[in-house]
Amino acid sequence: MSPARADMVVRADAVVAATGDGSAVPATDSAVPMTLDCGGGADASWPGSLPLDDGWSLVNIVPAAALRGLERSARSVATEESGPMGLPTSLLDQKVLRVSPGNGGDEGEGAGESAGSGGSGAESGTGGAVAGGSGAGGDSLEITMREVFALCAMGFIPAEPSDDEPVRVARRGRWRRMDGRFGSVYASDGLGVLPI
Repeated sequence: MSPARADMVVRADAVVAATGDGSAVPATDSAVPMTLDCGGGADASWPGSLPLDDGWSLVNIVPAAALRGLERSARSVATEESGPMGLPTSLLDQKVLRVSPGNGGDEGEGAGESAGSGGSGAESGTGGAVAGGSGAGGDSLEITMREVFALCAMGFIPAEPSDDEPVRVARRGRWRRMDGRFGSVYASDGLGVLPI
C-alpha cells in the first residue's frame, strides 16, 4: 500500500508474496502500522463498499465471552448438521442475539446491558439454537450466527476473552457493525440499491 492511502483492497497472493513465510516482515510492536508493497489496488474486484467511518451510533456493548459461548454452541450443532456443502445456510442466517440499546444511549452508559439475562447479551436456547433477548424493539439489532462466526473465526476477539472484554455493537442506517479488539465485522440487511 502506498503511504498516501491508508486502506485498499489487494489480492491475497500479493500479500503472501510481500510477506513470504513471515521472515520478510520486521518484528515490530503489533500496534504500529506497517507498510507492505502489494502492488496495485484491486478495489474494483471487491463486490461492494462499506459505509463511511463516521455516523455510527452505539447500540450497546456485549461481552466477548458471550459471543464465544454462542460460537461453541453453534460449532457442536455444525459438526452434527454440516454436509458435503459445508454449514447449512439456515444455521448461518439464524438470528442468535438481540442487542437492545443501553440506558440513555450514551457510549458510557448501558455497557453490558444488552438483551438477555444477567447482562450477558445472550441466552442459550434448545437444540443448539441460541436466542438472545426479550421483546423485539425497533431500536434493537439482531445478530446472525454468520456474524458471530466471522468475528470469532477471524480472531477479532480473543480465543479466551476475559469477562470484561467488550464487543461494541453499532448501527448506521441499514448497516450494523460489531467491533472486537482486533477488528470489525460489518453486515447489512436489504439491497444496497433500490430497484426501480
